[in-house]
Amino acid sequence: MRIAARINLLVIGSAVALALAFLLFAIHRDYNLAMDQLLEDIPTRVQSHPELQLPIYFRDETRLGPVLEGFTTMPGVAVAVIYDAQGNLIARRDTPGRPRVNLPAFSMARADFADTEQSLVTLGAGGQPVSGGWLGALFDGQRYTHSVVPVFAGVNPLQKGLKYEDFAAALLQPEGLSSLFVIGFTHVAISGRALLTEIAPGLGITFAICTLLVLLCGFISVRFTRSVTSPLTRLAEAADQVAAGQLEQPLDVEGSGEIRE
Repeated sequence: MRIAARINLLVIGSAVALALAFLLFAIHRDYNLAMDQLLEDIPTRVQSHPELQLPIYFRDETRLGPVLEGFTTMPGVAVAVIYDAQGNLIARRDTPGRPRVNLPAFSMARADFADTEQSLVTLGAGGQPVSGGWLGALFDGQRYTHSVVPVFAGVNPLQKGLKYEDFAAALLQPEGLSSLFVIGFTHVAISGRALLTEIAPGLGITFAICTLLVLLCGFISVRFTRSVTSPLTRLAEAADQVAAGQLEQPLDVEGSGEIRE
C-alpha cells in the first residue's frame, strides 16, 4: 500500500471513529433527555387531574378511560393503568399499534418505594430488573420502564359510603389538604425501543451531518496527499530514468517550495 493510501486511510478512519463517537453521544444524550422529560411529565399530568380520585373510589372505568388515553399519546408509552390503593386493577388502556404489554405484579412495579413516592423500575422480559439505558432498549424490545405515581385524595378511601359531595367538600376546605390519603396509583409503562423510534428523526439529522463531515475529511485528505505525493512520484520516476541512462528527456517537476527546487 502506497504512503498516500495509508495517509488517506488513517485520516478517514479517524474521521469515522470521531463521527461514530459523536453519534453515540448524541443518541445517549437525546434518549436520556427524552426519558427524563417523560418521567417528569407523568406525575405532572397525574396532578393535573384531581378529579381522578372520584372514579378511582367509585371504580368508574368509563370516566378513567379518557385520562388513560391521554397518557398513551405520550412518546414511548406502551400502556397506562390505574389501580386502587390496594393495587387492584381498575382500568387499562394500551397504545394503539403497539404490542400488548404483560405488566408485572403491582408489588414488583412499586418495588421498595413508599406509598407516597413515585416508583421507577426497568424490567426485562422475564420481570428481572435491568438497566434503563438506550443500548439495552435497542436490543431488547421487551424492556420497559415502569413509572407508578400515587393519586391523592382529601378523604380517607377506607371509609365506607362516601359520596361525591364528600370529595368536593374536602377539596374546598384548605385545611383538609394538609392531610392527603393515597386513593390509588397510575402506572405508565414506557418502551425504550419505542422511545428511540420517537427521537430517530432528530438523530437522522445528526447522522447526515456526521456523514458529510467524514466525506469532507476524505476529500480534503485525498487532495492534500495527491498534491504532495504526485510531484515526488514523478521525481522518483525521473531519477529511475537518469539511473537507466535516459538523459535526453527534460525533467519537468510541478509543485512549489523544496520539491520544485
